Amino acid sequence: MSHLHAHFGHDPTSVAFFAAWLSGRDYSFSAHAKDVYAQDPAWLREKIARARFVVTCTEYNRQYLQTLAGPGACVLRAYHGIDATRFEPRPAGDGPSRPTTILSVGRLVPKKGFLTLVRALRRLADRAVPFRCLIVGEGPLRRALASEIASLGLQDRVEIAAPMPHRRLLDRFREADVFTLACEVQEDGDRDGIPNVIVEAMAMGIPVVATRVSGIPECVEDGVTGYLVTEKDPEALAERIARLAADRNLAARLGSAGRLKVEREFDAARAIDVIERALREALGGVAGEPREERHAARA
Repeated sequence: MSHLHAHFGHDPTSVAFFAAWLSGRDYSFSAHAKDVYAQDPAWLREKIARARFVVTCTEYNRQYLQTLAGPGACVLRAYHGIDATRFEPRPAGDGPSRPTTILSVGRLVPKKGFLTLVRALRRLADRAVPFRCLIVGEGPLRRALASEIASLGLQDRVEIAAPMPHRRLLDRFREADVFTLACEVQEDGDRDGIPNVIVEAMAMGIPVVATRVSGIPECVEDGVTGYLVTEKDPEALAERIARLAADRNLAARLGSAGRLKVEREFDAARAIDVIERALREALGGVAGEPREERHAARA
């Protein structure tokens, strides 16, 4: 073994850090979301500084990590990506009189913003927008979310479904007219990067309404592939969903643009190439070579 690579920048990378130190080998790591923003910045800076390279899943993260560690660090961006051939957009068709089907998927935790979504749905109901919403997920907020749905009188329009196999989830995507995820930043800094379900929804040709959090704007372009709103703003979320519900042609245009963006920028093979090149270079280098000399060799 001539190189160590850890996934997630908190505990796994701490193990790699000390293992590399004891063995004299190089290491690298992948950083994602909570492991980036909910740990001591000084300790994270030290781990980046001693790593041969760091790979992260959004440009937002890359810039943060690069700034944190300084110009001598090697921080790469590789979107998670998907195999777009596995996602077939639903053919256009359904008439405008059909209630809008809204889909949201994710762990039932605060940073996903489901309580904001439910409050936005109440506003849609007050505007007499015909809709049904399916929330797919499980987590510690399930009881509070169900209570909020009941208190807002949305039991007949909003359903919480347990996590399901991906093939079944694809059926739910095919039934959806709008996909929404109201991500938000937590007090401890925890936040999403680019949730995979957003990329999958776009690959299915579904217009997305999401929040301007972390790397999401790198995927959802406001007014191009979907809409972006400020986090924790149910009124803005409701307004954008209502706009798509009222204009199926607009929804179809945004959905088609989203599919093209996924094909161009979020193909899994692109991400694999970035990581493969970095690992091959690491394996071809000299273990224990000072980081400054490695970067000089790259220049």
